[in-house]
Amino acid sequence: MTARKSSRKKPQTEQAARWPLAAAKAHLAEIVRRARKDGPQILTSHGKAVAEIRIFDEPKPKTTRTLHDFYSLTAARGIDLELTLPERVHVTHREFSFDD
Repeated sequence: MTARKSSRKKPQTEQAARWPLAAAKAHLAEIVRRARKDGPQILTSHGKAVAEIRIFDEPKPKTTRTLHDFYSLTAARGIDLELTLPERVHVTHREFSFDD
């Protein structure tokens, strides 16, 4: 009697960074661990790479910048821009009564 192979697909040693989606669903914690240890892990669907799991550092806090800061850091810094806002449109309301 021969032993049956497991139906779960795990990456082979020579393709340690590639995971079929079905295996990725069942082994997400393992994939993250390997991404931390070995680098990016590729997820595949029907043999084609469709996603990549990679570890990233803590995101840097976003700095708040003004429109003036934006323009002073771009190619427009030497251009004298005159920005005007359009006039506001005033909306009038109709009188309404629930008595009608």
